[in-house]
Amino acid sequence: MFILRFLAFSNILISLAAASIAYGFTTHLNVDTPLLYVLVVFGATLFTYNLHRILRRREIQQDYSDRHRWLTQHPLFLRTLAGIGLTLSIAVYFRSFIAVESLIVLGLVGLISATYALKIRADGTSLREIPYIKIYLIGVSWTLVCFVWPLFQEQLPITPYWKIITSGFLFVFSATIPFDIRDAIYDAPEQKTIPHLVGIKWSKIIAGSSLLTSFFLLFSYTPQVLHNTFFLTGYTGLFLLILFTKQRNPELYFSFLVDGWIVFWGLGINFL
Repeated sequence: MFILRFLAFSNILISLAAASIAYGFTTHLNVDTPLLYVLVVFGATLFTYNLHRILRRREIQQDYSDRHRWLTQHPLFLRTLAGIGLTLSIAVYFRSFIAVESLIVLGLVGLISATYALKIRADGTSLREIPYIKIYLIGVSWTLVCFVWPLFQEQLPITPYWKIITSGFLFVFSATIPFDIRDAIYDAPEQKTIPHLVGIKWSKIIAGSSLLTSFFLLFSYTPQVLHNTFFLTGYTGLFLLILFTKQRNPELYFSFLVDGWIVFWGLGINFL
């Protein structure tokens, strides 16, 4: 249980999930150095997610979840991981990838990430607290760093891969809705998250519909999806996780199972 908590609450698992998509996609593109992309994406995700936890520590109350209590007990560890992630991503990128086009894409991701939890408005509002956009910011950030950046870096057109990119966005979008369901009692109603707008039942329907659309987009790109064990496991498992999502589910249900399940999608691309 300690190892599961460590992987989930330290954001190492979600960083591995993002890295798996980057590896799968760059392998599909037949780039020469997919592991270098993996290191940048892993490091950037590790830095970003832990930075968000650090910036929001003051908002954590004693009656929050096990994850929140774990975060309050390990502030130095969070800072260390954030530092490691930032150092790793910057060192690998500026040694191997620096290019104007990719700097623009990663700069946009960095801007979104920096202002996601940081108070940027006079009324003390962060980007994630602006109504309607929280869940979309997450999906867009993943899409830019895992798909668009490698295409720009390799000077490849986006059009031939739009179905994979959209499918990946919708998969991550679907995986994010359970977290909005979990956080509905903590998020201010003014944020207008999907559960606030349509309730838990319809939130699950939206997540399931997005997941189904993601699958059919991928199938239209290549019917090999039907013979890809990783994709079938990823879609079936995430559908069940969405179906059985409840606000009272244990924290590891979200931070370990739902987050970790994204890895199957990344592994699936590797075998297209």
